[in-house]
Amino acid sequence: MILGYGLKSYSQEKVDNIFKILLILDNAITFKTKDSNENPDIQSLVMNIDLKVKEIENSLFKPIFFYNYKIYKFDVINDSIIVKNNLSTLSIFGECSEYIIILNKESQRYYRIKGFKQNDFSHLLNDIILHYDEKISEREVVKKLNLMEIKELDFNCMYQYLKDSPKNRWKYPCISICTDGKPSHLNK
Repeated sequence: MILGYGLKSYSQEKVDNIFKILLILDNAITFKTKDSNENPDIQSLVMNIDLKVKEIENSLFKPIFFYNYKIYKFDVINDSIIVKNNLSTLSIFGECSEYIIILNKESQRYYRIKGFKQNDFSHLLNDIILHYDEKISEREVVKKLNLMEIKELDFNCMYQYLKDSPKNRWKYPCISICTDGKPSHLNK
């Protein structure tokens, strides 16, 4: 996806904008303008909504291969979305409340990890293995990621899902898609 490239730094505004665009493209949030029933274009939406994305930090342990990565979360229930100008209705669809991405500062790529229709965990694993100086297996990467003890993420569960055949995401709550189900949060 084009959004993953061209970011020179990860200012809070850029991280917020990445989330806005991903949520809009995922149809996780929808808007109407006050003047018509038409949906506004994506650029108008990005400019006319504010949301607060938080970095998930872990001070206990960070694997050496993960130093160029940052984890960000948008919590649908606890973090607000502010609608500006002529937007009137905001609907946030879904059964879960968290959307999480991981950003690589060096390659300037993002990985949708939780809540989104697409999960990029396999791409994250591949990129870590490809760019790490030493030979490391997927299982070793997952083991070290789990040592970070990030309560919002279960890397082992995601890895088990990747290895499961046939894929049955309903068995793995870590792969849940927030937009499955009914609208759960409304703000008018």
